[in-house]
Amino acid sequence: MQSCAIWECCIPMVRKRPSAKLRQQVMQRARGLCEYCYSQQRYCPDRFVCDHIFPVSFGGETTIANLAFACVGCNSKKGNERQALDSLTGEWVPLYHPRKHIWSDHFRWSDDFLRLIGVSPVGRATIHKLDLNRANVVNLRRLLITFKEHPPAPIVE
Repeated sequence: MQSCAIWECCIPMVRKRPSAKLRQQVMQRARGLCEYCYSQQRYCPDRFVCDHIFPVSFGGETTIANLAFACVGCNSKKGNERQALDSLTGEWVPLYHPRKHIWSDHFRWSDDFLRLIGVSPVGRATIHKLDLNRANVVNLRRLLITFKEHPPAPIVE
């Protein structure tokens, strides 16, 4: 059978998954919190994942510096996106990058601690793109407040 150059470009890219050790390091660094919406893995029914902050499809590597601990909701909403529209300025801005940005520079809690509020273009765009105030997350926050388990302390490296 003859080799076909067209076929070779259609071969799907192999995505390298983090090792168990690397996944453990990422989870420990995040203290079991989603690094985007701050949901706590111990109260979520779905296993959290290691998100490639800079997507593999754009050349991102599977290294601790390029991985964020993320809930399934945030990970699926983010997909392989790197930027989104800021609702206030209408400009494209980068999404929040847990290794490069300081969370409190871009987000704050509402007075009742149920919703995240974007205080920068990056924060607003990330909240909108990842839907960080989706109903199930807000309901979980409401429940955890009653048990004094929310909001969690900030993730600091």
